[in-house]
Amino acid sequence: MSRGYDGSLLSRKGEVLLTRLGVTVRFESTVEERLLQMLDVDGGVVSVERAESVTVYTSDGASHTYTPDFTVTFTDGRVLSLECKPRKLLPLLLQENADAWQARVTRLEGLGRPLYVVTERDLPRERVQQAITFGPFHGVEGSAELGELARKTLRERGALPLVTLRLLLKEVAPRLSAHLDATLLSMLARRELVADVTALPPTCLVDLPGRSIPLPPSPVGWPLRALLRESLEQVLTPDESTDQGGELRLEAQFLRTERGQRALQLFALYSDPTRPLDNEQAEELGQRVGVSGRTVYRFREALVEAGAPGITFTELVPYLARPGQGKPRRQVEARVTAIMERLAREHYFVPVGTAGRTATVSNLSELVRKACLAEELPPPAYNTVRRFADRLWEQDPVQATLLREGREKAQALEPRQGHLEVRRYGELLGVDCTPCDVFTREEGLTVVPLREGRGKRQRHPEARRGNIINIVDVVTSQVLRSVVVVKPISAALVLRVLRDLFLGDTSELVAAGVVTVPQAMGLPQRLRLDGGSEFINRQVKRVLAHLGITVLPRNQWSRHHGGIEERTIGITTHYQHILPGTTMNNIANRGKYDAQRGAVLTIADLNRYHQRIVERHNNLCAPLRELTRHEHAQHLLDQGLTAWRPPSTTQLEFLRNRMHPQEIKKCGQEGIKLLGLIYNAPELDPLIVRGASVEVLYNPDDISTARAVHPDTGALIHLQARLPEGVEGPLSLQEWVEIKGRFRAARQSALDRVKTPQQLLAEVMVERQERLQQGKQKAPATSLTSLKPPPVERPGTRPSIQPAEIVFEENPPGGLK
Repeated sequence: MSRGYDGSLLSRKGEVLLTRLGVTVRFESTVEERLLQMLDVDGGVVSVERAESVTVYTSDGASHTYTPDFTVTFTDGRVLSLECKPRKLLPLLLQENADAWQARVTRLEGLGRPLYVVTERDLPRERVQQAITFGPFHGVEGSAELGELARKTLRERGALPLVTLRLLLKEVAPRLSAHLDATLLSMLARRELVADVTALPPTCLVDLPGRSIPLPPSPVGWPLRALLRESLEQVLTPDESTDQGGELRLEAQFLRTERGQRALQLFALYSDPTRPLDNEQAEELGQRVGVSGRTVYRFREALVEAGAPGITFTELVPYLARPGQGKPRRQVEARVTAIMERLAREHYFVPVGTAGRTATVSNLSELVRKACLAEELPPPAYNTVRRFADRLWEQDPVQATLLREGREKAQALEPRQGHLEVRRYGELLGVDCTPCDVFTREEGLTVVPLREGRGKRQRHPEARRGNIINIVDVVTSQVLRSVVVVKPISAALVLRVLRDLFLGDTSELVAAGVVTVPQAMGLPQRLRLDGGSEFINRQVKRVLAHLGITVLPRNQWSRHHGGIEERTIGITTHYQHILPGTTMNNIANRGKYDAQRGAVLTIADLNRYHQRIVERHNNLCAPLRELTRHEHAQHLLDQGLTAWRPPSTTQLEFLRNRMHPQEIKKCGQEGIKLLGLIYNAPELDPLIVRGASVEVLYNPDDISTARAVHPDTGALIHLQARLPEGVEGPLSLQEWVEIKGRFRAARQSALDRVKTPQQLLAEVMVERQERLQQGKQKAPATSLTSLKPPPVERPGTRPSIQPAEIVFEENPPGGLK
């Protein structure tokens, strides 16, 4: 269960976007993912889809359902069913279920979809990397002039390395250098140019089609019928087959152990099990070799099992070097072993809280003893059960720990040696967010403490913490965008930051005083997102799918993944601890410091400071690098190692006009309430009656109108906002915020001018006191009025609980306070 740096198991699942074919296909293993990426750049492939299930009948008349992995249609009319299997497991799967596989092959051939099997051997690393590099640029509109210059250069000079062709075109047309990478990669993706599949880009040779470099064959693997009819040698490498070379390697490994040397000496003294062997002879042989007499008898059993006499020591080694051979354990019957394994998997290797779970090996041993006695079998000893459980754990410690102690403990055992192979600028961006480590206040407000002490009741209403959205390039660790916002992180804020990055809008950075602006602009290849709902949701997924950007999610329980994003956030926010109003990570550091009372900076001040800290970070060298992060990014751009691609005309229009926030709103009786406004449309009447919830899209540049997606048909409903009197559309969100601020200010000003209800009541009571003193209205000093007459006691009844009397007292002593 080795885990890669990108949080992926060797058999991870997910979805991959096929840019050329325009579909998103689900994959269930790394082999399937690589196959899909290669099929996307194969010009002979028309369509790829998950295969449908078919009913298969075996030779004995039994039926079962079989589902291949993919159904692929080619331009020549062929339709193939592809099955992806790991290379090491394929021989075992085919040999154990040969009849079932033969029936599946026959059934699919009858349907006109022959079955082929694909292993990782059919997906070379170089071809996979070329598919990952070229594939996303298929729909990019490059420069026609550069394309013609590239064809002319290759016709004159022949095949050239991609990096050399890039440098030549840059010298010939320097004014078009900004479109150079996108043009060349898009031509390679559309096979207007052909790349040599034996080298990685950008060092691979490229040429015009039909010349020195042939088109690579489609990665369809091997026909399964041929493998079943002939042999499996063509899908196995020599070192994986069970030939004589494998036996020799096993013998060499066995002889490197002390036990192997003793076995070799014993074989030289006793290699014929037909010779009589009594206890004295066994002890004598054991003393000469240095083993016990029982070991000599076990050696004799191995000779008999291997077919001695007439065998060599090489042929005997597999019977001596079995897994677990030589470990101290009590000999038990096969049925007892089956009972121990069944009970261990049912009661020992199960999660905490499962009914019948055994807390210790002692409890498991007791269960095994009772089960053996019930079947009249000799029960094993405690140490036998303990060693058996240890052997099960050693077979797969990660999986055993996962089943018994949970995911957290299993994660701590997993190896961290894997890595994600990314080499190009913009190939993978990491997106994450975090709260600021400092309290801020609004402009013009003074923080006044409510009361002494700490806790939620003592928080200052004006002091608040902002949030930071960070976007980092994984290859260079350069911070591309880091925005401080006062609102909680939402999908709308994430999309706004991504939109500014994709369009190359650096106005906020320049306004904050940033001089060294990141070079990134365009669409990246992949985004690694945190598992929070603000990142993984329908809005973000819809936008990224439309832009052709693959999402690489970070599993919530994998804290060791996304390390570059987490370290960058920690480095940049660390410098906030020198600011007034900073928060503390523990009580000892905080002492008596009140962070909320010390809030001085506004969000705008904090954002300007933070942007300059980020600029400083980009102008420093990353670990084990001689170039700064900014210089490293520029170096990759100069070398042509970039994955940034310019958006197409459709994508550019989407970014500018239709990449709007989206929220789920319930239809109320008056319409849809959003942003403090009410939106209406005649088509909403049936939805209002149902109380349905709809997706509402709005443009922050004009919120006077919006669009709702009908939950049943998916049609767009155009909504019109009911604007206040004197406000006309188009109305931007920023303008509406300012208008609402003016409304609140006017209301507050009016409230400050008028008297409060308490003041009006006090005036009335003062006037009443004055009238009483002047004698205009004489009132009794005190009068008591009962709202309920006293209860009448009935004879012969028990005393009951009497209701309390409510008494009003006029002119209470001391007057009204």
